[in-house]
Amino acid sequence: MANFPALLTRITLGSALAALSHAQVSPNWIPTFGEHPGASSPVRCLAAVRRPGPQSQPLLVAGANFLGGQPSAWVSGWDGTRWQALAETTAPQLRAAINHDFGAGRELVVAGSFADIGGVQANQLARFDGTQWRAMGNGMFGTVNSLASFAGSPGSAPSVYAGGYMIGSFSQGTLALRRFDGASWVSVGGGLNGAVEVLKVLDPGSGPRLVVGGSFTSAAGVPNTRGVALWDGASWSALGAGISGTVYDVELHDEGSGPRLFVAGDFLNSGAPFVTGVARFNSGTWEDVGYGVGGTAFALESYTSGGTSSLYVGGNFTTAGLITASRLARWDGTQWHDLGGANSIVRCMERFDPGDGSGEKLCIGGDFGAVAGVSRQFLAVYDGSQWSSAGQGLAGTARCSTFWDGGTGGAEELYVGGEIDAQFTTGRGQVQRWNGSQWVSVGFGTNGIVYALQPFDDGSGPALYAAGDFSSAGGVAANGIARLRQGI
Repeated sequence: MANFPALLTRITLGSALAALSHAQVSPNWIPTFGEHPGASSPVRCLAAVRRPGPQSQPLLVAGANFLGGQPSAWVSGWDGTRWQALAETTAPQLRAAINHDFGAGRELVVAGSFADIGGVQANQLARFDGTQWRAMGNGMFGTVNSLASFAGSPGSAPSVYAGGYMIGSFSQGTLALRRFDGASWVSVGGGLNGAVEVLKVLDPGSGPRLVVGGSFTSAAGVPNTRGVALWDGASWSALGAGISGTVYDVELHDEGSGPRLFVAGDFLNSGAPFVTGVARFNSGTWEDVGYGVGGTAFALESYTSGGTSSLYVGGNFTTAGLITASRLARWDGTQWHDLGGANSIVRCMERFDPGDGSGEKLCIGGDFGAVAGVSRQFLAVYDGSQWSSAGQGLAGTARCSTFWDGGTGGAEELYVGGEIDAQFTTGRGQVQRWNGSQWVSVGFGTNGIVYALQPFDDGSGPALYAAGDFSSAGGVAANGIARLRQGI
């Protein structure tokens, strides 16, 4: 092995994924290297944003590792073709992500329960310009649940707002809502007396407003600002009698007679009989939506498919109106529909169009391991008629990867080595090859972990070299290193 130090250099997954655009592999493949199809941890946040910088492609940001291996806490982005790591953090709880222009172009702003991100100390909040991560003042303490970019009055520059559990800057108390002024976090209109769960910029009919939902009972003492309230950049206002409980999400949805504001949460009888889990604001009052849901609703999304617009709801409930619906349901404006159900909590929803002509999809994230009875680990995608996974990964842990043409001089394919079994592959082996439609074993594999893969021609012809902790490869004795010739 002393004669081959260069060819045993470990190829990391990050560099392999960066090279995917240069390799001739199936454009339908989304590499999600990990123990299961999907993410390696529960997904708490999905955000459809634009990539920072001049390229500005659509990007779906999630707080989980879709690349396998360690560490397990990543800020990951899906561009419609593949997952890529945007940052490593000390904790996997990414809770919010938005785009914001601080004056030098679009950046990505993220919030969650982290103390550093991408190698930079940043307490709960950070910004990314496409090249480097930066802290935002002294950050926050507590937990930041939601972010919004809101301008307030027309013509004014937008600011980043952050809401959460009893948060504030280190020098300025513990209000649950703060605004970033470019250098530090400042209070907003006297603040709120409870936690903030959601911030969204919506137009409920009187112009754009910052709609704030949570478990508070008062916004700066304004009457009826409980559960949900509006901020116009200068003052607070109420929506009817408010919501008696906790609001986790807000959404505008048009049932055919114009956009109306819907809220999801953990509440019962908010100004009308049998208003539970989901409520609609109409003509100054809150009203029920088909008798609501039987439990807590955490997420709402207005999604159009096939020309039909519906309101989708996710959460921890067992019924929607009078039908059985396990944690997922669709409201068509008249009645509820079951979507096949999830086997655990659905926590977030987001529409996403990758811009590849396939159309807009509905993405959901949460604690679940299956949707509609099929394995979908923490993340699932809906196209209006059926559910799918965001790629299907290898069963096991990928330790290394490289591209090789098989010694033919033709198209390159992706090879992955590590601790891999055959649950989601054809055959067995610690080295797998993606053939454009599925994973297949390379040769008969090795009997131990593969840590490095490298194509190399020692003068006797091209070969793929593998190094690791094994004693045989392809049934032949090979103590820690082996090579595979052309014609696999």
